[in-house]
Amino acid sequence: MFNKGQALAFKNPIKKSTKKISSDRMTVSHNVKLAILLVFIFFLARASLFGGLYPFGLALWCALLMIDSRYMVTGFLVILGLISTGIDMRILKYGIPMMLMGLLIGKNFIDVKKKKLYLTCVFLSFFLPSFIKLLTQGIYYYDFSLLLLEGLSIPMLAYLFQKGCSVLVSKWKRKMLTTEEQISIGIIVILFVCGFFDFRPLGVSVKNVLGLVLVLLFSYIGGPGTGTVMGILVGLTMTLSSINPYPIAIINYGICAMTAGLFRGLGKMGSGISFLLANAVVTYYINRSTSVMIPVGEIIVALAILLLIPKGVIDRISKYTDISMYKKYMENMYSKEIKELTTDQLKEFSRVFVELARTFKKIGGGKIEKNQDVTGFLNHVVEKTCSQCVLFSTCWQRDFYNTYNVFFDSLERLEDSGNIDKASIPVDLIKKCIKVDDIVRQMNATYELYTLNHKWKTRLSESKELVAQQLEGIARSIDELAAEVSMDITFKDEISEVLHFAMDRAGVAVDSITVGENKDGKLEITLTPIQCKGTFRSCISHIEHTVSKAVGRKMVCKSDCKQPGKIRHRCILQFYEADSFEVVTGVCRRSKLKDGVSGDSYSFGYIRNGKYMLILSDGMGTGLKAREQSEATVNLIEQFMEAGFGKDITIKTINSALLLRNNDESFATADICFIDLVDGLGEFIKIGAPPSFIKRGDGVQTIKASTLPIGILMDIKVENSYTKLKADDFIIMMTDGVLEANKNCTDTEAWMKEVLMDIKTKNPQQMSELIMETALKYCGGNLEDDMTVMVARLLKC
Repeated sequence: MFNKGQALAFKNPIKKSTKKISSDRMTVSHNVKLAILLVFIFFLARASLFGGLYPFGLALWCALLMIDSRYMVTGFLVILGLISTGIDMRILKYGIPMMLMGLLIGKNFIDVKKKKLYLTCVFLSFFLPSFIKLLTQGIYYYDFSLLLLEGLSIPMLAYLFQKGCSVLVSKWKRKMLTTEEQISIGIIVILFVCGFFDFRPLGVSVKNVLGLVLVLLFSYIGGPGTGTVMGILVGLTMTLSSINPYPIAIINYGICAMTAGLFRGLGKMGSGISFLLANAVVTYYINRSTSVMIPVGEIIVALAILLLIPKGVIDRISKYTDISMYKKYMENMYSKEIKELTTDQLKEFSRVFVELARTFKKIGGGKIEKNQDVTGFLNHVVEKTCSQCVLFSTCWQRDFYNTYNVFFDSLERLEDSGNIDKASIPVDLIKKCIKVDDIVRQMNATYELYTLNHKWKTRLSESKELVAQQLEGIARSIDELAAEVSMDITFKDEISEVLHFAMDRAGVAVDSITVGENKDGKLEITLTPIQCKGTFRSCISHIEHTVSKAVGRKMVCKSDCKQPGKIRHRCILQFYEADSFEVVTGVCRRSKLKDGVSGDSYSFGYIRNGKYMLILSDGMGTGLKAREQSEATVNLIEQFMEAGFGKDITIKTINSALLLRNNDESFATADICFIDLVDGLGEFIKIGAPPSFIKRGDGVQTIKASTLPIGILMDIKVENSYTKLKADDFIIMMTDGVLEANKNCTDTEAWMKEVLMDIKTKNPQQMSELIMETALKYCGGNLEDDMTVMVARLLKC
């Protein structure tokens, strides 16, 4: 094993390596963002306002200085961008303010953290040199207004751009953008498009195409609201940057973008075509011309680019631009963390119960050793009768071997008969012992105590074994619960919203609706009505139909009204997608006793994991005591299966419970059938139960097993048999009172097969009644045992 120092030495390199990889990835991501920012600086310096003002590059550069003064070197990109538009006095117009700001910051005359002072200096560094130039040339109101407008716009834009720049220069990978950051980055991107080189291959403007891609993309991602905002912004910037502005284009872009957002449900193609049609309609409405304001060719190229953008890229952009999506993402992450913590905690609980079970097994000490009790028995008898005898040394010291054998022979006779007298004592002991009567009396008394003690020791050992089995069963159930908790369930808020409207239209007031999709892609809906009409399953049927219609899938409610007949109580209704099969069950029974108390009990219904369970139990004898035994068996099986316990541990636990119930014999049969409603697999478990039958068409199949009933032996044998069931199959289960009703028949199974083949009805209830009528006819109405028949029919959904 490693010692502590070795373990630390082993772990450290891995941590360093992991950190290094993470750091490398972060550095690459940061460098990519910086490269994008540098490109933005260059092209924003090219973007113009009213065809002659270029404030955007300077504003972006000033915004970067607000974050870190080391970005001052990026100023050369602003100059390069201006030079790319032409070499004239504008280079000095924007270059001098940059020199002044660099001097003020470099000499620490101003602190960039003091935003108001900094932005004031930005305004003055631009306004004063340009104003002095105006003074030398002569001041005109128009020129002064433009200068003032541009001077004020630079610090305002710098403040706005600073929000977006902080995202682009951040070393950390952002998961969420504020509204201000989204607007800031959006304007930077739009201005980047405006400053792009106006290439026109085949007469198509690259700049306009990029702007249209932005509009179509955000209309598709964000819907009509986001699309309209983006359309107006793109239209506005395109208009303001044009030498010949056309204000109507702003309205056109906004309306077309809104239309594209409204039709985003039709996909990228549908959204793009709606933009194209809206452009034609708006143009015709405004100027009654067939010449559209936004060229069709540019829209088609932009749509083609949109179609080529991968879904992953669109999802990532959506995550950044849609706050609700990020909140959902964070909720899912939080839910995942809670799920992992809960799963780990459940596994810890499971391990605790496993250890407790192991401890109980050790404490139990295994089987009771008879030799230990025999030794104790003889020692007790000798202590009470021989220890004070004057012949003790003669018998137990000088002649120990013979004396011990004589006592042991007496004990064997006592075990055979349960009681001994003086005549049962060996002659050798009678000849030399002076306390034979005391020994006989003491042996009988001690044996009675020994028998009782041995019985309770056995009971205690069995009880400990039972507790150990139950603890192991609890551990397995907790493990299964942990597995269910760790299952990925995706919540469907949009379906929940649809259901709320559907319930409202149907007149059903609901408190809450939760819609989830499990790992198999199946919907699971939990719905809580505010008021229940209290009529058994009537409200459930109405809600079930409404839910199915709303989600477009066949849904079934697998929970019943908890308080039928009571008004204004709340039920929690759980709906699942319909299974491949459903089961209809009919039951008929007769009691041997006139008071109508039957010793047979039954149950049927849906259980977890898409299964249907049939249970039939026959208690020993008839009457109230037999009913208590069978009812206990059925109720325990139901509760254990609903709690998620395995079948084996369920049967063994119930068997042990009946064994420990009282001193009298107490047992019951258990006839169980599980039907998988998805694939139709039937599982039969028979414990002391008579055969069951499967009727398919004109044929009848027998299902049987040779096992003792529950509550007779500690180690019970559970036999499982499996049969693939089909639609319209009938499963017939009955107690031995029905099967043995024909006393003139030795082969009761063959007789019952003939009875079943003669029955032509497809109704399970009618079939159970016809079987009962036949049994009563053959026994002449004189019941020797309680009779119960349960018939289940499998139907295709």
